Amino acid sequence: MSSFLRKQIALTKNIRYPNKYIKAVYDSYKKWAFDEEHALEYKGKWLSLFSEKTSLDLEIGSGTGKHFARLCLENPTKAFLAIEMKYKPLIQTIRRVRKNKSENARVIRYDARWIKDIFKEDELNSVYIHFPDPWLKKRRSRKHQLIQIDFCQQLYHIQKKNSFLEFKTDSLDYFNQTVKNFKKVSYKLQDYSENLYLKKKPVLKELSQFELIFVTQNIPIKYALFTKN
Repeated sequence: MSSFLRKQIALTKNIRYPNKYIKAVYDSYKKWAFDEEHALEYKGKWLSLFSEKTSLDLEIGSGTGKHFARLCLENPTKAFLAIEMKYKPLIQTIRRVRKNKSENARVIRYDARWIKDIFKEDELNSVYIHFPDPWLKKRRSRKHQLIQIDFCQQLYHIQKKNSFLEFKTDSLDYFNQTVKNFKKVSYKLQDYSENLYLKKKPVLKELSQFELIFVTQNIPIKYALFTKN
């Protein structure tokens, strides 16, 4: 059993009083959504779910799925996966995808801190991490931050060479820490901005839910693009 599953108090299938989003994992979206146990079965085999697809991209923390659904719609020749821990955004994400009639996506209920449990080395192409919780309110909470050295090392090994990693956040402190951590594990920094839309106006309809909130509040968006060479 994986490290993540050992820490789970209740697996999805064992929840006694599931809400409509939990039920949807096994009902209306059972072809498209994978619980934490089912995901383990596809380690190294995710591309087999997508006919004639040779590229597998991942979004970590898809939120309500606005950005993820657009990626799938605009890149029909690629396959996409999204990881989410909470059931409501998990189902909201795949619901958006299906509303667009996209066939090239699946969603996974898993904790990305143990991402090596569900992907083999060199299995992924490009990765998107947009606006993860920075956990900055309390110093002791920083242990919950996703982007720490161990996670960066895991991600580096499961990405293919010449793939990219795109990161966005509203927190300058978390941004600076993240850039340092990814560079420590050999990612190459290709692009960098502490105010992404300073010189170019964003297309509002293309922004994710969180990004739109920050932009309308005039909070600078921090952006970094890394490659694995």
